[in-house]
Amino acid sequence: MRKVKHARFGKKQPPCCDEGGMRRVLLGAILAVGIAAPSSLAGTSFAADAAPAPAASAASASGAEAAANNVDARWSTAPISMGSFAGDIAMSPDGKRAYVAVADGIGVIETASGKLVETFSSAAPGTGLGRIAVSPDGKRLYVADPGGIRIVDAFTGQLTENVELDRDNYPLTLAISPDGHKLYVNASSLSGPSAVITVDTKTNQVSARTSLAPLGVRDLSQISVSPDGSRVYINGGYGGVGVVDTSTNTLPVIPSVLPTFDGGGGIQVSPDGRHLYTYGNSEMGSDRIQVIDTASEKVTAAIDTPSYVSNMVLSPDGKALFAVTVRGEVLEINTGDNSVLETLETGPTFQSDAGMAVTPDGKHVYVFNYGVDERRVTAFTRQ
Repeated sequence: MRKVKHARFGKKQPPCCDEGGMRRVLLGAILAVGIAAPSSLAGTSFAADAAPAPAASAASASGAEAAANNVDARWSTAPISMGSFAGDIAMSPDGKRAYVAVADGIGVIETASGKLVETFSSAAPGTGLGRIAVSPDGKRLYVADPGGIRIVDAFTGQLTENVELDRDNYPLTLAISPDGHKLYVNASSLSGPSAVITVDTKTNQVSARTSLAPLGVRDLSQISVSPDGSRVYINGGYGGVGVVDTSTNTLPVIPSVLPTFDGGGGIQVSPDGRHLYTYGNSEMGSDRIQVIDTASEKVTAAIDTPSYVSNMVLSPDGKALFAVTVRGEVLEINTGDNSVLETLETGPTFQSDAGMAVTPDGKHVYVFNYGVDERRVTAFTRQ
């Protein structure tokens, strides 16, 4: 069992310095398949108006300490070796399978046994660079691949169709609407700004494009769809948070959010649609997850993090937010009072979009680790 650190953090560390290395890995992989990596867009800096996170009360601190001391009874940890570079992780709706994008296809982890049971080679090569989305009915996998989206049967691994994008578009992050009718793709472009591309999943054709030029978006910015499907939120790096109105495909911006000077960092909307969680940092190295009220579009709380947040995922009931840092801390956050309950340890992620997924019952959390000597998924199980 891996060591679990106390929920309270020590001396603040500067934000991750390894994103350049990660981008070099990504660039090399892109060039290997014959696609040039687009340059990041220049953004506009601004002053964030988010209030600093309030100090934890003695009661919450003692509660966190009690939880940390009892962590061995609450969580167990197990590594799942992947054998090759991996990126995103997506969970099946029934929680029985976790799909992992690896260099040679899609690895399938059986959650009951915690084992890698098969690899779908139909989606290789290139899947380790992008993201995976699972249809709400659990039947299809959408896999970001150079030049388009591959659609794979989630049970047989058979490649059923390719969604062609423009030749200069490179899809990097994906999200699917709750009804499964639309797939949203954050795609970099060689000839212009990044865009959110909307794909009609009935016809598998591109139905709309929304330019992300106002955001100065970084290549790996992540996206999240509201429960009613009316909005697509994107972590816009220097420009704040973008809000795509899916009825008009326009892009209002929430400029008051602390920007992400390092790009990436994750974004999640709560199951009731009332709150948005997004990572941001400052030029002075302050790292925090911000809680945004989606009705007022104001930051209502901030949660300090020990280092750069690589990714985050909400439990399906919305009561817990799990966030992973590039140093390997996995924070379990109580969304009721925004307190950090646990700081679990996994290996370094070294990615600004490390794969992460949680089962529907909230009892299993999966995180991809990109280490020097090992490529693995760490499975945390609540006891």
